[in-house]
Amino acid sequence: MEVIRRFLEAENLQLDHVVLDALGEFGRHYEVPGLPATFFIGRDGTLQSVHMGEISREGLTTGIRKIAEGEAARR
Repeated sequence: MEVIRRFLEAENLQLDHVVLDALGEFGRHYEVPGLPATFFIGRDGTLQSVHMGEISREGLTTGIRKIAEGEAARR
């Protein structure tokens, strides 16, 4: 968790929800073949997309923005 906290802090990212999945349950559930993987999950709990491999600040913010835009369009 400390590594994740430092990454978010170094990249000046503030996220409301971050899940640490030490047992790999998300990967098995969504059938993701490797690590690292970033799961973009909408407010309703549905998987929106998965990014395999390391993710940049730009990739992370783009994934979050796409979810937010999609949810705003549904309102």
